[in-house]
Formats: sequence, C-alpha cells, structure tokens
Amino acid sequence: MNNKKIPTTAGAILLIMIAITVGIFVWAYEKGQDWGTVTIQPPVLNNGQKDSITEVALTEPMSEWKTYSDEEFGFQFKYPETFNVKFLSHYSIGDSSKEWVSFSVKKWKGYVIKENTPGTFWEKASYADWKYFSDNLKNIPLGKCSDEAISHITGKTVADVPKTCIISRQGDLLRVETDNRIIYFTKDVEIQWELNQDNKNLVDKITSTFVLK
Repeated sequence: MNNKKIPTTAGAILLIMIAITVGIFVWAYEKGQDWGTVTIQPPVLNNGQKDSITEVALTEPMSEWKTYSDEEFGFQFKYPETFNVKFLSHYSIGDSSKEWVSFSVKKWKGYVIKENTPGTFWEKASYADWKYFSDNLKNIPLGKCSDEAISHITGKTVADVPKTCIISRQGDLLRVETDNRIIYFTKDVEIQWELNQDNKNLVDKITSTFVLK
C-alpha cells in the first residue's frame, strides 16, 4: 500500500493550532463567558466622591466626632472627625475637597439697624421675623406651621414659600424646618442651616447634637 505521509513540520503546526483552539474554548468556559461577549464596566458618576465622603462621615461613630464650641454666640455641636469647621462670611463644615454643610448666625438682641443704608428694608423684615419667634418661644404651637408662622419664614417673593414647614423644640431651642433650611431661634440669636438633597442626612445628624452652652 502506498500511503502518503504528512510532513513532520506541517503536522506539528496543525497539532499546535488545535491545542491553542481547545485551550481558548476551555478558558472561556471556565470564565463563564459566552464567546464574543465583551464586558463593559459602568462609568464612574461625578457624584461618586460625594456619596463616598458623606457616607463615610455618616457611618463614623458619633462618639468619635469632634466638638465645636462657639464662645461668642454660646452654642456647640458635634461634627465628623474627618471634617473641619471654618468661618468666613458664614460657618463652613467640610473637608479638603469642598464645603458640605453651611450655616449662618445673626445676633439680633441689641442689634441696631442703621437707617438709610443699603439693605435696611430687608434687615427690618428679617428682624421682625426673628422677633415673632423669639417672643413666642414658649407658647408657639408645635407641628405644622400656622399661616401666621409661615409668613415669618418665607423669602421675599411668593415663589419662596416653603413646601414644608415644621416647628419643634430641641432643648432650649425653637426649631423650624423647611424644605431648604433648618432655623433655630433663641432670645438672642437666629441660626440658619442650609439644606439640600446632597447634605440633608448629614445636616440632620449634626444638628441633632446642637445645644446652647
């Protein structure tokens, strides 16, 4: 019988190609992937850093939080150990990346409104709002704001009327919460904390520790 033999080199190449093909299929099977499927990693959202920073701050044990004391206005509160408190034109609570929480303090008791200067009208309106709450610290109805109460926390236009308004007490403080602010009233001062969808949980936790000294 006259058998034709495959050249040794060609046979070796064929065996190598078969081994490589089998190896690829085995690898794909073990990885649990369909042949030709491409896995695309989801994009990292811009607010990823925001979420991670605030979530870490919120999960820190409050026993490890730092205490900020203000001698001038007589209050104190706790805030996350990884944050700092700064004061420029307002109080700022945040880390090196940005300001996460801000609030302002106005000492109305003994304050003299200067006549015939820019902003006099708005200062008088703000003073009247504070006086309404400071004069009613002990007897103002708690719960949903009355029409009279809400008229003293609105902005300067009809569009600024808050969607929600709740009055409560926190120790010696009268607390008013709207959809964009938490406002504390005392006989001396008014403290306004800014609220938004990014910082509400953090503001709620920080303000829960807010007390008069």
